[in-house]
Amino acid sequence: MLKSRENEGRRIVEAADTIEAFRLETGHPAYPVFWDFAYLFQSDASAGILIGSSSD
Repeated sequence: MLKSRENEGRRIVEAADTIEAFRLETGHPAYPVFWDFAYLFQSDASAGILIGSSSD
């Protein structure tokens, strides 16, 4: 299962024309956290979002 997620992530990154980082300012379900990340992967044909967080 983890390997398929890794492969899907790699496919999205390789297909992207642009990758942008962004932050969720309010309403984030995992606050409080020590760090979090969010990325938007865009191409002409598709878009994907990766959001993650950790409280250590």
